[in-house]
Amino acid sequence: MIEIEGLQKTFSAGDNPTAALKDVSLSIKQGEIFGIIGRSGAGKSTLVRCINLLERPSAGRISVNGREISSLSGAALREARREIGMIFQHFNLLSSRTVFDNVAFPLELAGRSKAEIAREVTPLLDLVGLTDKRDRYPSELSGGQKQRVGIARALASKPAVLLCDEATSALDPETTKSILALLRDINRKLGLTIVLITHEMPVIKEICDRVAVLDQGSVVEQGTVFEIFTAPQAEITRRFVSDVIDRPLPSMLIERLQATPLTQGNVVLRIVFTGPTANSPIISEVVQRYGVLLNILQGNVEYIQGAPYGNIVVEAVGQPQAVQEVIDHIRDNNLRVEVLGHVADAHRAVA
Repeated sequence: MIEIEGLQKTFSAGDNPTAALKDVSLSIKQGEIFGIIGRSGAGKSTLVRCINLLERPSAGRISVNGREISSLSGAALREARREIGMIFQHFNLLSSRTVFDNVAFPLELAGRSKAEIAREVTPLLDLVGLTDKRDRYPSELSGGQKQRVGIARALASKPAVLLCDEATSALDPETTKSILALLRDINRKLGLTIVLITHEMPVIKEICDRVAVLDQGSVVEQGTVFEIFTAPQAEITRRFVSDVIDRPLPSMLIERLQATPLTQGNVVLRIVFTGPTANSPIISEVVQRYGVLLNILQGNVEYIQGAPYGNIVVEAVGQPQAVQEVIDHIRDNNLRVEVLGHVADAHRAVA
C-alpha cells in the first residue's frame, strides 16, 4: 500500500542544513493501522508530510497504492493526493462554515454538484456521529466534535489512506479514546489504511497493528505492537514502553533495595510473562520443585493486541543456590527475568 525507500529530507538553514529524515524505509500494508512514534523533533510530522508531498523529499522514493508519487507535480500530484486524506492536531476547520459545509469543502473544490455533495456528506456525518450538528459552526463544537468534522472532511474524497498527524494530542483522555474508537471503526468498515503519527505510546497500544519508532530522523525499531511492547530493543523504545506498562516500584521497596547481596537477605526479581506464557503456573512450580518462596511485591497484567502481558516483582526467599536454579528454570521456560537487587530478610532481621 505505502512503500517508502531511502527517504531523506534536509532543510537548508543558511550554512547549517538540518537532516530531518535519514534514510527512512517503511512498508505499510493495505488496511492496517500503522503507528509512527517519536519524541518532539524526531521527524514524525516531516515524514507524514512527505507521504502526501506537502514536503518534497530530498532523496528516496514514496509509492502509494502502487503509484510512485515522489516525482509527481501539478495536476498529476493533485490527483494522487485525492487518495490521501489527512487530519491534524488543531482541526483546521473553516470558522465561517457549518459542519456540513466544512465536510463539503473538498467536494466543492472538485466541482461536484450540490446534489452529489448532499449524497456524499450526509452519510459521512452519520458515520462520525454528527448528524445532529450539521448546521452548527466550529465555535459551537467541543474539541472531539471538531476532530470528527476533520475526519469526515478527510473522508469526503474517498481516500485509500488516512494520515493522522497528532490527531488526539489536543484532546482529553476520554475524548481521545472515543476518537481512536472511531478511527478503528472506520478502518474496519471502509478497509482504510491509517498512518497515525503520535508521541503518545498509549495511543499506539490502543489502536495500532504495527509501529515504527523514529529517533533523530531515523527508524530505530519497527514491528507489531505486541513485539515492540514486550521486547523493545532500542533504548528510546524501552523508555516509551516503560511509561505505559512498567509501573514504578513502590517507594518502600526502593528504600530497602540494595545493589549487592546481603548476608541475611533475599533477591528481588522482575518476571515478565508474555503471550501463552502468561498462563504458566511458574510460581507454584518453583515453590514445589525448589522450595523457594516467591513473595509477590507488585504485579499487573496488560492486554496488548488481545494477548496478555504480565509483569510481577517478587522477593525470592531461599538458599542462594536454589534461587539461582529458580532463575535458570524461569528462563528455560521462555520467560524473562531480571535481578532488580537485594533486600534484607525482614523475618531473619527480627529474629
